[in-house]
Amino acid sequence: MIAITAITCLFFSLSSSNANTQSITHENCICGGFISNGHNYIGDIGQSWQRRMGDLPKQSSSKQFIDKNGKGGYTFFFDKSVPKKAKEAFKRAVQKWVDLTGVNWTVSDNSGDSLVTFKNLHGSLGLAYSQWINYYGEPSWITSLKIEFNKGTNWFYGENPSKINFMQYDFETVALHELGHCFQLEHDKDPQELMYPTNRNGETKRNITPNAITGALGMKASAVDRKGIHYTPMKWLDNKNKAKDTEPTSNEIEVEENESFVLRLSLNDNGIFYFSYKITGPDSRNFQVNPISGKLSFLLKPDYENPQDQNKDNIYEISVTASNWFLEETEKIRIRVIDLKENGPPIFDYQTSLLHPINLSVTEKSKEIGQLKATDPENDPLRFSLDLGLDSSLFKIDSLSGFLEFKDVPSFDLPLDYNSDNRYDLVISVSDGFSMDKLWARVSITRKKTFENEPNASSPKEARDKWKKDSWFGIYFQHESGWIYHLRLGWCFLVEAENEWIWLWKDELGWIATTREVFPFVFMTDQSQWVFLSTSAKGTFYYSYRENNWSKIKQKIQGSPHH
Repeated sequence: MIAITAITCLFFSLSSSNANTQSITHENCICGGFISNGHNYIGDIGQSWQRRMGDLPKQSSSKQFIDKNGKGGYTFFFDKSVPKKAKEAFKRAVQKWVDLTGVNWTVSDNSGDSLVTFKNLHGSLGLAYSQWINYYGEPSWITSLKIEFNKGTNWFYGENPSKINFMQYDFETVALHELGHCFQLEHDKDPQELMYPTNRNGETKRNITPNAITGALGMKASAVDRKGIHYTPMKWLDNKNKAKDTEPTSNEIEVEENESFVLRLSLNDNGIFYFSYKITGPDSRNFQVNPISGKLSFLLKPDYENPQDQNKDNIYEISVTASNWFLEETEKIRIRVIDLKENGPPIFDYQTSLLHPINLSVTEKSKEIGQLKATDPENDPLRFSLDLGLDSSLFKIDSLSGFLEFKDVPSFDLPLDYNSDNRYDLVISVSDGFSMDKLWARVSITRKKTFENEPNASSPKEARDKWKKDSWFGIYFQHESGWIYHLRLGWCFLVEAENEWIWLWKDELGWIATTREVFPFVFMTDQSQWVFLSTSAKGTFYYSYRENNWSKIKQKIQGSPHH
């Protein structure tokens, strides 16, 4: 997506009997995507080492927040256009501003005074509006706030920024940016700052950066505490109850774990004399600074669960010294690493592989197979589903419980699986909303009674004590002569060979060979070809890949083999 960014201010003059001058300004920030037109920055952005070593966002004016909602501040609310996941991400963004500045902002799902909505913005990611009014002798009161997001954007709403893909724009990043405009902050020239006017797809800025914090706290410092003619000032929230070691300071920067960039030192951007940088302090061994770009970063991406700072509290304390021939300044910086909710994939409670599925069985005329179980490291709710292909269309699964069953009652004599061998193959997926695990299952159909459907009592089936059942070869009768009667192949002469191979002589086929790993594929020696065996209600067939056709195997049901 290519978007041109701009800042447009529309001024209207109004008259009122209660005020000498009254004006309303709508500030419209068209914050876009990858491309910036590069000429919309207002004011001369200077360099200041004492002001957090970077370009600070200029405040639009000395405006004042009011008690708009009657509870001390403003309440953002959503209309029906806002998706549920967007609401959750917006609430996280608001809470970050509240925690860092004490601004009295709350969020309601459906009622409030400051609207959050989705619209077609035609190339822009977000728009922020502030409406303010000025009475003679009073500050400018911000009477309403409004934020619009582009509904045509491919948004990422997730809590874990590592899950974003390169085609998505991070909603929480844009929300933090637009809320900065509600704080009356203008765009920042530094690409690493939150208030930089463009945002790349696949990029996240989940921290309120130092320049933005300083600008917001500057507005807080200039807040008045006296009531005006029509408006009461906002009641800034008291953060005194927060523990001292968790309250951000002007020299403290928050960095999410797995992110190496900290900030950019911009003293060499426009200066005449070149500054060199030096890092000292108890945790200096963990950091580096690029002498050309001024980027300060971790040597290794920080891991919240494995802190490398001196006292293992995830707060890295360093000092950065900038010096040239004439000047030398040192600034102490604390970098706090923020924990991210890292998602572990769900795992089925069964072991399978590409070669070996989990074997399940069900008696014919029964639909229910059983409940599949999986676990998730974070105990996230799980969803089960069937992948398309193989025999999955014959099954259904409860998405919440994982209970698997046939759609219709299966019949042993009328198999519906893709190769009609009464072994149904399917792939089941389980997901926690972020990642998934897959399970290959093979469901076998068994008879209620082994021989209840066999029609001829004169066949060898009467001697049931000599019947054998093999897990892969099937059911067969062992004759004392060495011949067997196989339920699928009929009369065969069986010879067991090495490496678990077996040889079978069948009058209609000659010698055939097979093994557990390949059955029901068999090798026909007389024809020197591999064929595939398949049994259905119409009989037993083999498929010749050479001839590309099916042939039926004639079986002798009654009597005994030839000796």
